[in-house]
Amino acid sequence: MANRSYLYASTALPDAQASPSTLRGISEHAYAVPLLFRLLVSCETRPCRSAIWNEPEPLALAGRCGPGIARAAAFLARIEHPAISPMREEALRFLNERTRPDEWFVLEPAEVLGMGDAPVAEAVEKLRLGLGDLDADIERTLATLAPRPRNIWQRLLPPAQQVVEAPIRELGLGHWSDTLYFSFDAADDGRDDS
Repeated sequence: MANRSYLYASTALPDAQASPSTLRGISEHAYAVPLLFRLLVSCETRPCRSAIWNEPEPLALAGRCGPGIARAAAFLARIEHPAISPMREEALRFLNERTRPDEWFVLEPAEVLGMGDAPVAEAVEKLRLGLGDLDADIERTLATLAPRPRNIWQRLLPPAQQVVEAPIRELGLGHWSDTLYFSFDAADDGRDDS
């Protein structure tokens, strides 16, 4: 088990009849469902069957690409952080090149949510309900990323770039890829029967 959340794009709303080979990799994130993934899938959100888990209940969420990207872009534009500019540009370029506004983002959060105590289907539904109220998360995140005066040690010994970028990467930035741990093609239905 990789304990990641996965973000895909699809031309059709995934359902019981949809082939997993219609899913294209967008990003994955270890041990969390980052805020950016939640924003991207937060418009016209629908529960759907997982392409990873062979379960009858809906363990994935789908949301429209165009409005999701617009919402994510509005959030990213408000971030004041020294590492945001190139990572914001990379994210929006990648998303706009690999999706069309009428397509769907598909979020597969079950691996991460399965680490908790609640049944996975309940945790996915709680996540879906929480997508309607992301404004509080957005404001809290913006407050934590706001610039602060550097202390004497930070001025004398500037932190490494990896340390500077860490809070930005936690949002789900910097992990864009067509090839994810679970990638699908016509020969492999991608389902994990474990």
